[in-house]
Amino acid sequence: RTVEALANVAGAALVLDAGVLERIDRWTDQVAVRYGLDRAGFDAGNRKQAHVPVGAAVLGMAGTAPGLVLPVDGSIVVVLPGVPSELRRLWADAPEHAALADIFARATPRARWLMRTYGIGESHVADIHRSAGGDPPGVETSICARSFEIEIDIRADPGHDGAGAELAAKMRAELGGHLFATDERPLSEIVLDL
Repeated sequence: RTVEALANVAGAALVLDAGVLERIDRWTDQVAVRYGLDRAGFDAGNRKQAHVPVGAAVLGMAGTAPGLVLPVDGSIVVVLPGVPSELRRLWADAPEHAALADIFARATPRARWLMRTYGIGESHVADIHRSAGGDPPGVETSICARSFEIEIDIRADPGHDGAGAELAAKMRAELGGHLFATDERPLSEIVLDL
């Protein structure tokens, strides 16, 4: 549905991409053999997924969903599969794609401060964030409970690094001994470092 909606917005016809269809067929052929399924049962879905809007470039394939890049009204739209592992594989290829190279060359990443806590509730972390002044302009904080820990992710737009660093410092001071990591390493690796 996403590709169909994008084609409608762009005013572009959907056409069957033989190369995409061939790659999808290879994938589903392997699935059919592995699980003893009738290969013909995949044909209609494969053909549907192999239609791309005229003017779109294929970013790559992960599973049966092609990643697409399409200029629309002066913007570049990137369509990625919804399965997280497939999305990550295709997104890793995005900076190298010719249609996106200029965008990535001009992009300025946001500054980031990550804090991971243990033994403190999400609402208590939210209270600490509020008492530290909350998000100043150009700074965005997300607080998320995940696997028995609370992750605080502070991001600052370019030019707002100082405000983001100040908020992160205030929160670190208030979190005290509840703070156990400032990176994304798995807990097992952090424990091994202790």
